[in-house]
Amino acid sequence: MSHICDSCATIYQNIDDLNPAENLNMRLEPGSIVPSGECPKCGALCYPETSIENQTIIVEMNSGIVEDVYTSGPLEYIIIDKDTDCDDIKTFEGEEIIMERYTSTINANRIRNAIKTLESHYESEEILKGYLVAMLWSETGSENDDYEHLDEKFNVDDIDKDSVRVALNDIIAFMDKARDIFTEAELSDLEQIGHDLLLTRNHHGAGFWDGDYTNGEPLTKLCEEMGESKAYAGDDGIVYIESQFTEFKN
Repeated sequence: MSHICDSCATIYQNIDDLNPAENLNMRLEPGSIVPSGECPKCGALCYPETSIENQTIIVEMNSGIVEDVYTSGPLEYIIIDKDTDCDDIKTFEGEEIIMERYTSTINANRIRNAIKTLESHYESEEILKGYLVAMLWSETGSENDDYEHLDEKFNVDDIDKDSVRVALNDIIAFMDKARDIFTEAELSDLEQIGHDLLLTRNHHGAGFWDGDYTNGEPLTKLCEEMGESKAYAGDDGIVYIESQFTEFKN
């Protein structure tokens, strides 16, 4: 089995070519893959090389833009991005595209962290669904409006995108504090958590405190520390969200 450096990507065919890995308790997180040794060239950790058939590939994107690619072994990859507005283009099979070629290197810990990040994003997105739905049906319009609650006229797609980000950031901050407070069964219904998070923050007649949660009291205290978050309809037909939350004190 060959071994590859996590930093410089040097491949070693024999584990005896590696230096002993020192201070692993300071260099690895719990549950990390155990390294084969230390790279003689750069001093970084080396790991068993993963066969191409069993590669783990994480593509990190932001607003449609590929920001990074993590793989569990060396892999050449090509990004093909159709873009007719860019001056620096090439033609491929009749279409205007940009082609970029990269070589990734192993980084087992970054892959593990990336997977955790993706799981966290999925969790937050599911909570966000329940949170925004509860926001719309619990907020009322003004006296001059022809509707009582916002959800009678608006849906989630009508919420300002920046406001959605505000709500999502609130949820991420809350879950960073509260995730270990929930039971496994409670975490199986993420939309309900979002629903109750909004209701508890805004002091409605239901929420974490009403007896449906094993540890409702500490969850309620976190919501009280966050302050309220309110929604209103603008004259432009867009729903906006305001939040009192900035950060937790500790």
